[in-house]
Amino acid sequence: MDNTIQIAERIKQLRKNLGLNQSEFCKKLGIKQSTLSSYENGTVSPSNEVLYAIAKQYHVSLDWLFGISDNEFSLLSMGDIISFLLELNELKECAMNWKSTINFSMT
Repeated sequence: MDNTIQIAERIKQLRKNLGLNQSEFCKKLGIKQSTLSSYENGTVSPSNEVLYAIAKQYHVSLDWLFGISDNEFSLLSMGDIISFLLELNELKECAMNWKSTINFSMT
């Protein structure tokens, strides 16, 4: 399959999987709806910058967009994982403090 057609199909599939119309999808990328339509129809191939923006905005892998991989979602970076764990720890501490406050006020 031609790479442009593969990318076109993946972009359209992603948009539909997200439940977005073309206008909504474009707004987050800062591109025109007519441009997206050209990408989805395979008449124009998106630039590397646009592909990167799609991958970053919608958390999909570039390998998936290019049709190299069937794994749609990108793996989290180590920084993302660390940030998630820190937020989780903060939530746990808040919950424990809240529980202590409730127990204290009930006694």
